Amino acid sequence: MLAPGTILLGLATLAVSLSVFLPFTIRFGLVWILTALVALQVLGMAVLALANRFGAHAGLRGVTREAIGWVARMHNALGEAVFFGATLLALAVLLAVSLRVSTWLFERKELWTAVSWQL
Repeated sequence: MLAPGTILLGLATLAVSLSVFLPFTIRFGLVWILTALVALQVLGMAVLALANRFGAHAGLRGVTREAIGWVARMHNALGEAVFFGATLLALAVLLAVSLRVSTWLFERKELWTAVSWQL
């Protein structure tokens, strides 16, 4: 339950989710993010339905298997400690970039609010 791989997967999921959604939440607000999530969910269902209808499900499965295989090969090639360290470093860089983008968007939002207020 508290294996290093499980903890790393949880941290990776949390970090990627935060790094993707934080800039958009700052720029567009929570209502637009929830709307986008619902739209992406509907789009995902439509893509899977079309893939089933036209028999392209094997292609989607192949992409997923290839990505999982690549991660497994990297884990085997680097060793467990280096792989976990590299993953944590990549997540830290991703969060730092997200923070910079969020700060930039927030500064632009404040500037836009100040300019529109004076008009």
